[in-house]
Amino acid sequence: AGSIEYARMTANELIESGKTHLRTLPENAARARLFEIADYLVEREY
Repeated sequence: AGSIEYARMTANELIESGKTHLRTLPENAARARLFEIADYLVEREY
């Protein structure tokens, strides 16, 4: 895998780790927004 693919894989792993921690928070609008931001960060195209 090239550098860009490596960076994407690493970003996905870190985002999933962050989401695991987010799941410990109470369900509310703020938590939902943080999940949306996390998804946006790994899905966006440059």
